[in-house]
Amino acid sequence: MSTSHSHNFGSHLPAEERATTTDAPQEQEARSGCISDNDPVMTLIADQTGTCSYLNHRWYQFTGQRQQAGLGLGWLQAVHPEDREIVIGTIRDAHHRSSEALFEYRLQQTDGTYRWVSASLTSLHTEPHGAPELINFVIDVTGMKGTRSTRQQSADVLTRHVTDQTAALLRSQQRLQGLIRDSFRTEEHERRRLATSLQDYLAQMLVVARLKLVQIRRGINDASYHSFVDDTERILEETLLYTRSLITELSPQVLQQLGLEPALRWIGDQMSRHGLTVHIDVATTVPDSMEENVVTNLFWSVRELLHNAITHSDSPTVTIVVAVIDGEELTLTVTDQGRGFDVRQFEQTEDASDRFGLLRVKERMNSIGGTVLIHSQLGMGTSVILTCPVAHSTVMPSPTSHQSGPVQPAAPPTNKIRVLLVDDHPVVRLGLRALLERQEMLQIVGEASSGGDAVRLSGYLHPHVVVMDVNMPGMNGIEATRRITQQFPEIIVIGLSIHSATQMGEHLLEAGATAYVMKESAGTQLPEAIMNSFLHRTRPYTA
Repeated sequence: MSTSHSHNFGSHLPAEERATTTDAPQEQEARSGCISDNDPVMTLIADQTGTCSYLNHRWYQFTGQRQQAGLGLGWLQAVHPEDREIVIGTIRDAHHRSSEALFEYRLQQTDGTYRWVSASLTSLHTEPHGAPELINFVIDVTGMKGTRSTRQQSADVLTRHVTDQTAALLRSQQRLQGLIRDSFRTEEHERRRLATSLQDYLAQMLVVARLKLVQIRRGINDASYHSFVDDTERILEETLLYTRSLITELSPQVLQQLGLEPALRWIGDQMSRHGLTVHIDVATTVPDSMEENVVTNLFWSVRELLHNAITHSDSPTVTIVVAVIDGEELTLTVTDQGRGFDVRQFEQTEDASDRFGLLRVKERMNSIGGTVLIHSQLGMGTSVILTCPVAHSTVMPSPTSHQSGPVQPAAPPTNKIRVLLVDDHPVVRLGLRALLERQEMLQIVGEASSGGDAVRLSGYLHPHVVVMDVNMPGMNGIEATRRITQQFPEIIVIGLSIHSATQMGEHLLEAGATAYVMKESAGTQLPEAIMNSFLHRTRPYTA
């Protein structure tokens, strides 16, 4: 056999908030659903330990295993006993190296005999700081073994299948992200609608009722009725106080009217009712120009973290530090001195309810182009850093860290076309890298996840071509293209977008791009666009 390895936070939210959150099982079902059960290639989705969460119909048909029997580690029962250790080792090594793997092993079919199969592993990041799942595509190659050409044929089939299925998974992931983003917008809309209804109708009617009681009191001569009126007025007063409190909980006016900094101080005062003292340190004034959607999601994220501290940390105080870095990024750091928790164990727990609060915060930050970084140790407290662009893009980013990908310094000139990949979705960059590295004339010299990083790395890596995603948080691809072509006119920029060329192509070309390719067509047209643009630099190329 040949092988090659190339704080336990929870939720303290009203019921209507919990009802709008997407459940993890639904996400898994939606993601797995994008893989056809009738696909001729056997497909598995497993984590770095080999624990399988999905098997398609072709696997069960080939191996004869019963439905669900292959989940977990059950699928290994169909692998030849002598090959199991190598299979698991290859999976773990691919995860450890964050690389793809192509290997062969023996798999038992329904009649009990073993067939040689070729397996291709690739990873898909599903959470900003979570471990990636591994997608395993398997085909029977018993009849192909022996000749180099048939082996290459098998590899080509697997490569095409990996590309197609990865694209399908990415489309599914983007749809899910869109649903999550829309759920937060719907939630905020409903909060404001309910708060407005309560304030404009119920609260007003309660005030009117109290006024009527005053009139009734003045017209009653029998003192025996005064006690009845007093009791009724007290009930109305308590109801009105509760209504006002509910309005504030649903949609604080201080947030809408005064902005983020006053709202943070207000929520700090509210937490004192629960025995939590909140210290707020505003190192840099929050810009008034920040979008309302960004401010709203930051506020509710901080509120969630404060409730988590009350429920789980046993810390009497929390400190919130607000800062703006270089006028581009806003950071909110929420720190307690409570009991803390093991972050790695917390992120790997299977009980999603334990992680609900922080997962919700992460999704909120993702929806505004932000990130969440957690530092915590048992007995040493917890610090959660929320970061988002001051100038926000309305495009939904992936649920991943915004740090740039691998960076290589500028190398001596070669006969290859040096390419810099720019996309805020790491999985997209992974797919593009896999696509372009198969071209002998192309060399990937670096990756960037934002427009700002793209401009900086262009001056450092000296690429011939920059493949630029249009939609990114902070500095978008159009502005980054404009700066790169102005500062480094010798660099070619090729735009990528999910939008049609009629909507985005002209803007990119006006900014200095040489070519524009739809993401759905990148698999076939991007290499051609790079070659064509490099060889004919004066002729724009739009695919």
